[in-house]
Amino acid sequence: MTVEEKNMRTFFTQVADSFSESGFKPVEFEISEKELINNKECFFIFNLSKNKIVYHSGFKKLLGFQNNDYDINFVLKNYHPDDVETVNRITKATLLHCLSLPYHCLDSTLQMTFRVKNNEGTYTKVLSQSTVFQMNEQGVMTHAFVKLTNIDFLESPCCVNWYFHAKNLNLDDFRDQIYSAYYDFFTKREKEIIIEIVNGLTNYKIAEKLNISKHTVSSHRKSILKKSGKHNTKDLILFCKRKGIL
Repeated sequence: MTVEEKNMRTFFTQVADSFSESGFKPVEFEISEKELINNKECFFIFNLSKNKIVYHSGFKKLLGFQNNDYDINFVLKNYHPDDVETVNRITKATLLHCLSLPYHCLDSTLQMTFRVKNNEGTYTKVLSQSTVFQMNEQGVMTHAFVKLTNIDFLESPCCVNWYFHAKNLNLDDFRDQIYSAYYDFFTKREKEIIIEIVNGLTNYKIAEKLNISKHTVSSHRKSILKKSGKHNTKDLILFCKRKGIL
């Protein structure tokens, strides 16, 4: 079990415990079969108060897995290694926002793109759309509805993109919860150079624009690649986008 997976399991357990500690009793409901638009989609309903997926459908068609293989632990261990940290941070921030505002989360919607492992051992790019499915008598979300759609046809960079709509959302605070760990990952000068690298400037042009020597730019560039663990500009840019640095 990875550290990320362990942390998320602990988080979901703490969320479930918060219901019992507060005396919340989830409202029971009858699940009706949801119609999928096509065989490129699947969905599940997650009971936060029980830390359990209580219904799911379509995973055989979308990812090749039998539906009875699918539970929250299965979900957590099958994100792409490059996506898992950001997806987990976004998930945490979203749930904490919704749980902190009883009765105000009904129209909240989270959309994310990321990669998830299929039964062939490769990764499928999906669009995840999450909404509130059920609230209890205290107006607290107890169940979330999550739909996954295959978007492999989109020729977009392999990084997590997201959009969160919610009442009383402070977007700056929300972004801080997701990306703050990387705000000081690079120095101010390194960030300036990264921006110019993204703009396609050569070391000479960057030096000229920032009024520093070409040798200094080259040294910073080597340091930037070493810190990020990347070996080329393309991978560096993807890294910075994943971590909210760009």
